[in-house]
Amino acid sequence: MRILKVLLCMCLLITPLAACAAKLTTVRLEDYGEVMTPEAAGETLVKALNDISGKRLLLPPTLIRLTHDFTVKDCSNFEIVGNPFGGRIECRIFMILDCQDFVVDGLSFYGTKEQFASFYVIGNCHDFEICRCSCDSEKDEDGNNTFYGIHICGRADDPNTSFANSPRNFKVHDNIVRNTRYDGILAHGHCSDFVIENNTVIAPQCIGIEVEGRFGDVNTTTVHPCRRGIVRDNFISDCGDWGILLMWSDNITVTRNESRNAFGTFLSIGCTNLKVTRNILEGTHKGFEVSQEFFSIQKGINKGIKIRNNEISCAAREAGRGAVDIRHSDNVDFRNNTVKLIYKPQSSAVSVCSSVDVTMVDNVFQTVGEELPETISFADVIDPETGSDVQELSVKGIRITRNRFTGQREKVKMQPGLSGENITLRNTFN
Repeated sequence: MRILKVLLCMCLLITPLAACAAKLTTVRLEDYGEVMTPEAAGETLVKALNDISGKRLLLPPTLIRLTHDFTVKDCSNFEIVGNPFGGRIECRIFMILDCQDFVVDGLSFYGTKEQFASFYVIGNCHDFEICRCSCDSEKDEDGNNTFYGIHICGRADDPNTSFANSPRNFKVHDNIVRNTRYDGILAHGHCSDFVIENNTVIAPQCIGIEVEGRFGDVNTTTVHPCRRGIVRDNFISDCGDWGILLMWSDNITVTRNESRNAFGTFLSIGCTNLKVTRNILEGTHKGFEVSQEFFSIQKGINKGIKIRNNEISCAAREAGRGAVDIRHSDNVDFRNNTVKLIYKPQSSAVSVCSSVDVTMVDNVFQTVGEELPETISFADVIDPETGSDVQELSVKGIRITRNRFTGQREKVKMQPGLSGENITLRNTFN
């Protein structure tokens, strides 16, 4: 009993100290200088952000134009709050670098024909929120969007980058992101312990929401995994590429998202312990893929993947592939999903190759339009992105049973030399 009293007294002493440490001084942008013109407001914003630690900065409902790149660096315990009644920030690169305990709330970022804009959170940033922000852009003379997206990542220029000095313990929620040049929302390069939820992403030229375990462009294949993330309750539409993409990440949950009219339905590349549940996922030209795309399997295969209770609409990426396409994977459980199959010539409803221990049970596959030539395919094809192939796993332990295929007859295509002893097929067709 005495020990409990001592602990209670310690808690009472500690709590006021913590509350005091977190207390912020509220200031207005006007307190730092002139805001009558967009350029003047931009220079005043720079002054205010150079003095941001320990403060809650309130922005006025006026246009703020930053004509040069700006970085908030090595600051902590602050908030930047936009005005709900108007005002936007026209910026170049707006970066938050190596900062802790902060909130970016209600800011409006905007890219213009004259000034391409980006918003980054990079490096040793932790315990932060990005919420209720609005992002949009004009088209440039080539018809491209002019805002890059909300991007959160570790330090690509630091050889010692790790989970301990990369973005962690953060939340991105209730933002509206439109017309981005690249992804709408991207977390990559050692991000950990995060939630991306209740966001609306409209018409990105690339991917709606991506969790990516690497730095750099499509040719970069050094793995820097993300881990322990949740992507939930987001609305995504009209993506120029995939609605949701996961790459080289561990222990990610994707649930209750709605992605409509994306070019690609869903893609997982080299992920482990992935859960995809209760989503609505539509793709018009690429399927639902648990794959390794065109990377070597030495970079990591998909392993421990659970896909359950989703509504999926998809088309095979290319001839010879499946609308639901599983390759370079170990231990995939695809169960209780409803799949609408968009017809593509010489494709199949389901394709499995270079995979071990795949279970597909209690799913409903509904054909939209013409009948697919094959229902289930175990025949491999050359990767359509590269025109080449990578080292493969053997195919064994495949169980595709208790599924219902409507509008199709049973037709299975086997890879030459593949043993049927490792494959169990028992489904219903009408």
